Amino acid sequence: MTERQTMKQYAFGDTKRILAVMRPVALAGFALARPTLPPDLLGLAVLYVAAASILSAVQPRSSVLRVFIPVALGLVDVAGLTAAVLHFGPASSVAPLIAACVAGVAGTVIPWGWGVDLGLLGALAYYGSSLVYYTVEQQAAGDSLIAHETAVIALAGGLTAYVVGEWCRLGKMCEAAQSMRRLNAAGEDMVAAQGDRSVISAALSHAAALADADRAWIMVADAEEQLLTLEGQIGASPPRGMATTVPAGNGVAGQVVSSRQPVMIAGGAQNDSRLADLERELTDGHLLAVPISDATDALGVLMVSRQAAKPPFGDADVTVVTMLARTVGAKLQAARLIRDLHQAATTDSLTGLHNHGTFLDHLTERVRRATMIGQETALVVLDLDRFKSINDTAGHAAANQVLKALADVLRQQCRSSDVIGRCGGDEFAVLLPGTGAQEAARIARRAAAALREAGERLALPLPVTASWGIACAPKDARDGEALFRMADERLYGAKSAGGDLVAAPTTPDATPQRLSPLMPEPALRRP
Repeated sequence: MTERQTMKQYAFGDTKRILAVMRPVALAGFALARPTLPPDLLGLAVLYVAAASILSAVQPRSSVLRVFIPVALGLVDVAGLTAAVLHFGPASSVAPLIAACVAGVAGTVIPWGWGVDLGLLGALAYYGSSLVYYTVEQQAAGDSLIAHETAVIALAGGLTAYVVGEWCRLGKMCEAAQSMRRLNAAGEDMVAAQGDRSVISAALSHAAALADADRAWIMVADAEEQLLTLEGQIGASPPRGMATTVPAGNGVAGQVVSSRQPVMIAGGAQNDSRLADLERELTDGHLLAVPISDATDALGVLMVSRQAAKPPFGDADVTVVTMLARTVGAKLQAARLIRDLHQAATTDSLTGLHNHGTFLDHLTERVRRATMIGQETALVVLDLDRFKSINDTAGHAAANQVLKALADVLRQQCRSSDVIGRCGGDEFAVLLPGTGAQEAARIARRAAAALREAGERLALPLPVTASWGIACAPKDARDGEALFRMADERLYGAKSAGGDLVAAPTTPDATPQRLSPLMPEPALRRP
């Protein structure tokens, strides 16, 4: 809904309620003039008020009638007031006008916690002033004139009360429209954000602006670890060395995540016993916490705090911050889904290593870069020996355990900058940037020894060994495909020579080298 549509709905929505207050007040003024009014005129006024009240309560199906009825009744009200003022003069409205201004200012400035209706407040002010005026002036003039002036005052009071009430509610609606614009801007920023950090940063800045908060922070739930972790904050930071996690179920954040309901604490929130130590350090004065959730799960909690000198958070703050939190939840869930899909598309499900296509993409790019700058880059390709026999004799489950053990060995022997992939079946590959052939051969020999030890722990009927082939760019090849082909040829040369061999370009003919069990080896983990 646009702002213009919102204002139109607002203008015709509260009109009937305000006029329903105005008309009985005007009728009461006419009742004061009963001694000098013809009975048929007073009866007509009673019938009009009754009919207007009934029509105001009716909800016609036609949209035209829903607009026409309050407009027509309002025009009749204005016509009656205009006729009375022209007949008796506008001077009678000066005193009650002052009273209405006082009532309007009081209703606007004073935070009426119980929701006093400003239209009713203004109408009562006019009606009270009309009674005072009638009592004072009836000593100096005839009852007829004073009674009619009192009726005019009451009618003018009702109409002015309507204007004051509508004006104040118009201001509130403008504030609501401004909040909606801010929410739309927040949604656009989070849609454009890339990654959880950017989403959380955008959400925090908008949450602080929407709720007029001095501090804001987000805690994200980890279902597996049963923890709530502080992922971002503005306005305050926890002390150095303080843990930034809260056990699930603890603190206000844990309560919000468990119940998926917002929590408000007014004044002195930092002293509330429900707060965890981390929350207490971030809270100042008033506190509002709302859940960040998707359709099924609570993903975390968005918390905002403002100083005690400011008014406490209200229902409007809960509404707007909750809407923002839902947008955050949808964006975080979408980001998680994208990450899961990307991991499923690029990762081998059994070993957790890069799959064949992803590894080849890394190989092509790394070799191209190394060739351009003249940096050595080694590729190790390996294949398990007699893997089919292990699969046939020990079963698929045992064969899968061998593949996982080999993946773990490769992770242990490699740096974080090295690229490891499963290229299919029992064939694996490791890309070692900035590594020469001799260093790659040493790594392969250590990994071969670690693989045999891992196979012994599995207690299989056959030994677990592998054949290894090594090629080095740019000496052996200057592109990824040719480098892989060279390493693969050396691998099959090692396998043809009996397996459990490392074939590296350490000699002109790259003769495979058998690893002796008695050969001393350095520490298994590569620095």
